Amino acid sequence: MGAKPFVEVPDLDFEDFELQIDDNKPASMDIFNIKLLYSKMKDLNDSFASDERLWAGLCHTVFYEYMQKRWGNNLDEQKILNNYFLKATRNYLINGVSRLWWYGRKTFSKNFDNNFAILDYMANDLNGYGFTLFGSNWSNSDRILSLFFEALFEFKEETSRKADRNLFNETIQYTNALCGIYLFDACDDEFIKDKIKSFVIKREKEIEIEKESNRINNVRTTGTDRFDNVIKAVNYLGGHGTPKEIFNAIEALTGKKPSILDKNYITNALKSKNIEGVFVRTRTDDFDGYRVTFAYLTKENHSKRKMFVKNSIDNIEGTERMVFNIVNAIKKEKFSLLDILAYKQSIQATYPEIEDVDFELKAGLNQLVLCGILEKSDDTTFRKVFQFA
Repeated sequence: MGAKPFVEVPDLDFEDFELQIDDNKPASMDIFNIKLLYSKMKDLNDSFASDERLWAGLCHTVFYEYMQKRWGNNLDEQKILNNYFLKATRNYLINGVSRLWWYGRKTFSKNFDNNFAILDYMANDLNGYGFTLFGSNWSNSDRILSLFFEALFEFKEETSRKADRNLFNETIQYTNALCGIYLFDACDDEFIKDKIKSFVIKREKEIEIEKESNRINNVRTTGTDRFDNVIKAVNYLGGHGTPKEIFNAIEALTGKKPSILDKNYITNALKSKNIEGVFVRTRTDDFDGYRVTFAYLTKENHSKRKMFVKNSIDNIEGTERMVFNIVNAIKKEKFSLLDILAYKQSIQATYPEIEDVDFELKAGLNQLVLCGILEKSDDTTFRKVFQFA
């Protein structure tokens, strides 16, 4: 292609320097260390920088003290392999020292007055931006990479806004698509930059509209796309559904039939536990599946949830009916187990046949959660779903 097939390899002789570490926040010095290490070892060529022996050697010798402070000294086998060795190409951005050089190599550009302008742009979320960006083939082209960031820099300068991780990654996907449509090597610089910049401007406006719509309709997400798709699928069904119905809803929303691995992920997501809770196992006479908690229920599904809860209330009896009446008498939307146990003496007087009142009360509360009448905030706190506006 007109370039020299071989280059002179300089002697690997670099002046001494020390990587910096903040004992309280070890990761806080990463950007500084990237600039330092790459600036000191800029003459290293890509071939030598792809040799595991170089980085494994540096990790265990010159920078061993840094490695101990940065990553800790109580690592499992996999973390030792990832941080101190290189077992795959992707590990160049994972190994404790090579990641510093390769982030510097990938982001250093003479096309900007600040040679590390690209690195500074990604500094607040280096891995979130970097792993996706440098997993794209076009990022190996210094020209295309510079044009990509020129578009983002101009967008930031004109709007005072920076592309967050989601918009950034969507722009990467869009650029991937452009590579499939146009032969970039034959395209004018301004053409490529304008295409990318126009996408960022248009997509940001769409995202803002989506956010406002989501706010109005109470569409809450966790930030993990795969998990959020399960939330959307259950809301798509009206706020509750069986696993089979949820699989079908995922297919309807994504246009892709869930694989066995997808179904396993969805099943585990439905069973996931956290402080507030997203999904709740639900079983009534007419339904056996999962529901989203009220916090994640879209407003358009409120009427369906009210009907679901009303049907559940109409069908409870025995101990559950007794506990429901007590709950209904408590003048608080959220109440604790202690609020219920305060009625213990009156229950014993009214129902002398009940031998273990505490057990019956707790069992009744759990049953009301199971059938969708209550929601559990934690082990001792409950919320009256049947009273939501």
